[in-house]
Formats: sequence, structure tokens, C-alpha cells
Amino acid sequence: MATSIRFAHATSSRSASKLPTDRWKVNAPTFIMTGENSGPFFDDAAKALAELLPLAKHQTLAGQDHSAVVMAPDVLAKAIVSRCE
Repeated sequence: MATSIRFAHATSSRSASKLPTDRWKVNAPTFIMTGENSGPFFDDAAKALAELLPLAKHQTLAGQDHSAVVMAPDVLAKAIVSRCE
């Protein structure tokens, strides 16, 4: 059985506490990552989304911000691989 991993990048101007519950019907394993040095909105939105999705896990990447995908791909890759093992 293959493991599905989806990435959520919260860039909406909505408040994390007001995420529309009817738009998030994902029933696959979902890994939501935020950077420790990103603004609090990113972390709040990611945690709110993780609470809405039944199979979601949230992880904060130490020492990173929301540009980790470009600036620290090795850190990002290690986090993804650790979830797949």
C-alpha cells in the first residue's frame, strides 16, 4: 500500500481559526510542515488545518522559515523521509 503525502502551504489571508471546514475533505495521510522562524500565522494556520484533516500530522522545522523548501531542501527532505519510514 502506497503512502500519500500532501503538502499544505498556508498563504491565505484568512485567520487560522476561521478555516472553512467544508473545503478540506482529504482522507489521505497529510504532512503539514511549518518553519520555526515563520510568522505565527503560518504555525496557527497549519495547526488548524491539521486539526481539520483526520490523517494529518504537523511538524515544525527547527531553525527554518517558510522558505525552507528553497533555502534548506535537505532539512525538508529529511523530515519527509522520516515520515515515510
